[in-house]
Amino acid sequence: MDIDKKAKELLEEAKKLRKGESKDASSAPSAETKKTKEELEKEKLDKEKVDLEAKAKQDEEILKKKDEELDADEKKRKGELLEVQKKDDEKKEKSNVQKRIDELTASRKTLEKDVLAEKADKEAIKAQLAKVEAELGTLKKDLSKTPQDILKENIKKEMSTRREKYIEEDKKLDKTERREMIQEELDEWKNEDWDSANEWITRRSLRRVREEEGYVQQKRDGEMFSNLLKKQSESEKKLIEKHPELNVAERTKALEEEGKKPDEIFKTLCEENPKYKLASEILKSSPEKFVLSEKGPELISEELDKRLSKVNETSEVEEMKKELAEVKAELERVKSLDSPITSNRSSETKNEPEMTSELRNLSKELGLDENKVIARAKKREESGGR
Repeated sequence: MDIDKKAKELLEEAKKLRKGESKDASSAPSAETKKTKEELEKEKLDKEKVDLEAKAKQDEEILKKKDEELDADEKKRKGELLEVQKKDDEKKEKSNVQKRIDELTASRKTLEKDVLAEKADKEAIKAQLAKVEAELGTLKKDLSKTPQDILKENIKKEMSTRREKYIEEDKKLDKTERREMIQEELDEWKNEDWDSANEWITRRSLRRVREEEGYVQQKRDGEMFSNLLKKQSESEKKLIEKHPELNVAERTKALEEEGKKPDEIFKTLCEENPKYKLASEILKSSPEKFVLSEKGPELISEELDKRLSKVNETSEVEEMKKELAEVKAELERVKSLDSPITSNRSSETKNEPEMTSELRNLSKELGLDENKVIARAKKREESGGR
């Protein structure tokens, strides 16, 4: 908000009003009255400037605060300010493209003049002009493309690349096992065995559809997760603080430098980073819940903790079962060693300290509570080994 600019505009307006004053002496105000009007005008300008400065400062404070620190009116104002910022960013992005278009247009005009004036080699200038025209046409075309247009182009390009790859990889396979083949080979096959070739064409068409759908879904999944983290930056910070493995910015950049495409990057991140994969699965399970909420990343974090806790609990239970099985086996071994020499109650009492000592040693080896192990062994002995 340019307060000084606004103040200057008001001053200019005041000057114009003073210039339009009547020249009639009978209606002209006195010097004292004129001075009073100027003072009032100045006071008005000063007041408006102060109000504008205060408003700007207030807006700045609202943007700095977290949502939970704002009341309803302040939240509404923050939303309005963020929307203005978003529109300004979009205008700035389009403005950069338009600036380049203007530069190219000016360059084209200059080159056209050079051609007409024969100031340089005509053929070289025409070639440069053609290059400029081509770039200009591409930029104008890209500027008018919708997200759907861009997606269709990407699908077409990706599927074409895959077909070329399949043709090369499968050329030594039997025709029925190939994913793709050149048209000449397909035509030859049709002449030899129309039914088999036609059946293969049907399978190929179905596979192509599945691959296109899978590509679109992977791309949307990757973009959905990326856009979520961009829009919900405050909540994202809390998510990353708790689960730093989800900060994949550097890895994503490295994969981009390797020339990988968005869907390939997403697939690689999921393969390398189990927690990232789990987080993306959580997001996919209920996108409206996580995407539409300002605290979406924090909600993902909570769900992530729940699922990871279940995994840890299951592992702990399995480990306890394993330890108990080992303890049981060892207790059975101790019991079998002791049973041949115990013929009556007195002999059992005599050998009890020895058995207790054995159980204590076993507990220490396994890292278990020795009192609980001894109590468990006695209970087992009293129940007849059951």
